[in-house]
Amino acid sequence: MEDLKQLREKIDGIDKEIVKLLHTRFDIVKQVKQIKASHRVPILDSKREEIILKRFEQEPYKREITAVYKAILTVSKDLQKVK
Repeated sequence: MEDLKQLREKIDGIDKEIVKLLHTRFDIVKQVKQIKASHRVPILDSKREEIILKRFEQEPYKREITAVYKAILTVSKDLQKVK
């Protein structure tokens, strides 16, 4: 069971890093929102989303990573809609 505890501790550390990076990403999304608003650019950019998702086509966990990124993109669009 010690191995399980150690692996979970590693996962917890990775999760902390992921959350920190998500905070950074979402802060940048808010900056994107301001630029889009000032230039009257639509929130949805399907072509950009397609480019982002294509980055993972060769990844070993393509399906899983794509699912995570679709959720991140949804949250990012929602953040741009918030007043």
